Amino acid sequence: MLNFNNEFQSDAELAPARTYSSTATWSAPSSGPTAPSTEFAVCVLNAGPVTGLSGRYKSRLEFVGYTVSESGNLSTASLTENTVFYDGPAQEVQAKEIAIAIDGIAVERPATFTRCAGQIVVAVVE
Repeated sequence: MLNFNNEFQSDAELAPARTYSSTATWSAPSSGPTAPSTEFAVCVLNAGPVTGLSGRYKSRLEFVGYTVSESGNLSTASLTENTVFYDGPAQEVQAKEIAIAIDGIAVERPATFTRCAGQIVVAVVE
């Protein structure tokens, strides 16, 4: 295969140096700019078919420094991806950090969703 300098190289030489895993790696930052925002408590709810999902995500989020006040199940068929619900601009930054950590999205909480009031809600489906 030709590289950018029009020299022939094997696929192994052109391959990136890093490898990727199918499982997420969680590390606990201790301080500095990589430490998570932890002002608001987090409520983790299993909105998917996998038993024990909320407990696993609760442990992961606590490991990286979040305070998880509750975990349990959420009966809904409307969520198809991990979703972080937040209440207004004050919670938005922390919610988006969590969404990145769980490979999900962050959206403002609908007024009709009253469970875990005042907290950031992490609804996991996978």
